[in-house]
Amino acid sequence: MGKNVAFFGLAAAVLFWLFLWPPAAIFDRHHIDGPGVETLALTCTGCHGPGGVSPGPIPSLAGRPFDELAADLYAFRDGPHPWTIMKRFMVAFSDEDIIALATYFAAQPSHPGP
Repeated sequence: MGKNVAFFGLAAAVLFWLFLWPPAAIFDRHHIDGPGVETLALTCTGCHGPGGVSPGPIPSLAGRPFDELAADLYAFRDGPHPWTIMKRFMVAFSDEDIIALATYFAAQPSHPGP
């Protein structure tokens, strides 16, 4: 019985961390310029590719217009989009984080370097 309780407690902690913990909460909000924004961007690049250039069917972020990126990120955070994984990521980001991410990805080349 004790092993089952320990297992379910551990499983609950892992599920909380994976699905409910705000992913951006672990980042240093005081340094979103320079290396800090690159740290924030790591949240995106796992799916959207290194530097925001997607190698597959997920849309690339790199080189997209700032206004478009910012509008999409705000809509994911504040709107009733059905893309629940994006909502889960974006809920933890502040307005300043969204502006920093949109600025960062708009400035990235839309294709991989040589």
